Amino acid sequence: MIENGGDGSKILTTDDLESLQVEMAALRAKIDALGRTPESPLLNREEAAEYLRLSVRTLNTVVAEGDLCPIRIRNRVLFHIDTLNAFVRSRAEREGGSHE
Repeated sequence: MIENGGDGSKILTTDDLESLQVEMAALRAKIDALGRTPESPLLNREEAAEYLRLSVRTLNTVVAEGDLCPIRIRNRVLFHIDTLNAFVRSRAEREGGSHE
């Protein structure tokens, strides 16, 4: 419960603070679970597979068949989000399905 201070300011109770701390911890956990910042256009193999709703093994097969090109930086294999979206669009067009 938020109480009014004598000068018109708002004062948070201990319960309010605890509730906010719980909410902040939950949000931090969600951000950490993403493993990347929302602005990052690059995804690792696991993230790319999850984005495409494929297994990592199937993603590796798609790459090996030359249908999808990753970005290789030293020993890291990354996928640009635009490349993944283009891959989905091309598959949808090839299959005659919708890409929306």
